[in-house]
Amino acid sequence: MFLLNSLQPGLHRCKKATHHQRTRCVFALFVLFCFSAVFLLTGCNMDDNDYVDDGILKPGLIGSWVFEYEGGRELYTITADTFIYDDTYMGIWGGSIVHVSNFSDDAGVIIIEYDSDKKQYWMDWDTMSDITPEGNFYGIYFSELKQDSVKLANTNDAEANNGPTETETLQQAIAKFTSGNRGNLTYSGGMAQIRQ
Repeated sequence: MFLLNSLQPGLHRCKKATHHQRTRCVFALFVLFCFSAVFLLTGCNMDDNDYVDDGILKPGLIGSWVFEYEGGRELYTITADTFIYDDTYMGIWGGSIVHVSNFSDDAGVIIIEYDSDKKQYWMDWDTMSDITPEGNFYGIYFSELKQDSVKLANTNDAEANNGPTETETLQQAIAKFTSGNRGNLTYSGGMAQIRQ
């Protein structure tokens, strides 16, 4: 009974409100509803398509990462400005980090420019002969970056007999090594490398 009596003065004021006051109240509620709907539909979307790339190497990538396999190992060493790959069978290659594209908080691509003495060699599997890549810019994808593990994926061209992916200019490399091209260009990255 007390609750009903306490509401009576408020109800009485609503009955006495003018048409203009009721219109303003309805308009204010409509605006509040629109803002709420926009926030609910777009405000919490964290899809990779909405990720804003800062172009900065993720600090969590800096360090040494190893993947051991039967009879050998891959070792990736990343500093703030260099990337070196050392494989038991494939040798050592690497260079300066010249561009980073981040696709999300834990995925992206690192583009390097080879050091003159650390250029990767390629094998033509049909002729069993070495291929020297024409360009000096190469992309390495990363994904699932965590504190103690990451998936680093070297690249090859699946449409050209798994051949070289190097480009002659940085602009060509940026256009080539995109999020959309990941599936066509990576040949490793299925297994995570562990921080050493």
